[in-house]
Formats: sequence, structure tokens, C-alpha cells
Amino acid sequence: MNILICDDEQSILERMVNMTTEFQEFPLTVYSTTTSDEAVQVIQSKPLEAVILDIDIDERSGIELARYYKKYNPTGLIVFITSYTSYAIDAFQVEASKYLIKPVQVEAFYEILCFLKNKVDEQTFIENHMFKTVPIKVNGKQILLKQSDIIYIEKVGKKAAFHTLHGRYEVRETMKEIDELLTSDLFLKCHQGYIINIDHIYKLERYIVYIGDQKKPIPVSKANVELVQNAIKRRIWGE
Repeated sequence: MNILICDDEQSILERMVNMTTEFQEFPLTVYSTTTSDEAVQVIQSKPLEAVILDIDIDERSGIELARYYKKYNPTGLIVFITSYTSYAIDAFQVEASKYLIKPVQVEAFYEILCFLKNKVDEQTFIENHMFKTVPIKVNGKQILLKQSDIIYIEKVGKKAAFHTLHGRYEVRETMKEIDELLTSDLFLKCHQGYIINIDHIYKLERYIVYIGDQKKPIPVSKANVELVQNAIKRRIWGE
């Protein structure tokens, strides 16, 4: 996770940066600045998932800096650090995720980092699974299917059929071409003639996987049984 920390007090900034170096829960890339001008340069040049900003920086307040950051990254996360609670209303106007009062305690800071990581993971999941689409051509017209709506895809002669929450669509693309378009951690090829959406798996019984609300039985090749088992474990336990 990439974050920017900006505080005009060098000692406070160094302390927070040191906290991040001692934090071992997950990898962090930290950019630190003591001025708003330096912060603007980082915002413009680095892919930041979150910013941690002192509200009183210099001629440009943390609130202004947060608004600027939101223009570059509308889904970015913002945490304000300040000695004053009177800025809370302004902070909420820029959709601040959290609010820390100085002096920042180690436990509170680590809680913030974990909160930010969880939010970033949620956003990534939504972007990859909920809103990602695959283009297909049906009767000469191109449409976009939400990948999360696809239950399974089957080979039908020289064509392929998408079975979705909203109906069936037959296309001329090969299974190999379709497989290359799909998100790899959401779909798997369980059999030569089938690609299934992991999120729609109901259960696995020996060499048959049941999928979707209709519990459609789909064959699983012997070589792919373990792949399906591991996919089910990831879905249930997040392994």
C-alpha cells in the first residue's frame, strides 16, 4: 500500500515514518513531506492509495491538500492529524476516512494503517469483481458483461455460451480467447469445455461441481479437482 504522510513538524513526521518502518502486518511504501508543495509533487507523481495529512501545514491547509488529492484519486483515502477538533466538520466535507488527535499514539496509528489497508482491499475487490466487464459480440452487436454476473461459460461446438444472472449469450470466440479476457482470480477452467466463476460455486462432489442458484452440475477433470478445492477454500476462508 502506498501512502503519503505530510506534517510540517519534522519531529512528528519522523516519528510517524518510524512507526511505519516497525509495522510488520503488510508491506508499505511511505512518502513523507513537511510542506504542501512537496506533497503536491508526490500526489501528482505517485500512485497513492491514502494520504495522512496534518491539517495545519503552511499556506495551504490539509483540507485544501485533501481536496487536491481527491481530484487525482476520487477513491483515495484521507486521514487528518491535528491538535484541534474544530476542523472535524471541514474534514468530513472532503470525506475524511479517519481523524487523529496529536500526540499520535502508536496503537491508534497502527489501527489507522490496518483500517486503510482493509478499505483498499475492499475497493480492489469491488473494482476487480463487481465492476470489471468483458466485451462480447452477440448478433453483430458488442455488449459488456459484468464479470461478477457470469456464472459459467461452456463450449458449444465451435462456439461458446455465457450463462449469466440475466440470461444466456452465445459467441464465436474460442474458450482460450475468452479465458484470456477474464480476471484470473475469479474464474478457473475446471474442464476442457467449461470455465466457472468461483463466486458462484455451491459445492464440489468428487468430479462434479455444482454452480449457481440452480446448482448446475458441471464436470471437473481429475487434474483440476485440487484447483477447485483450493478455490472454494479461498472463497470461504480467504486463504
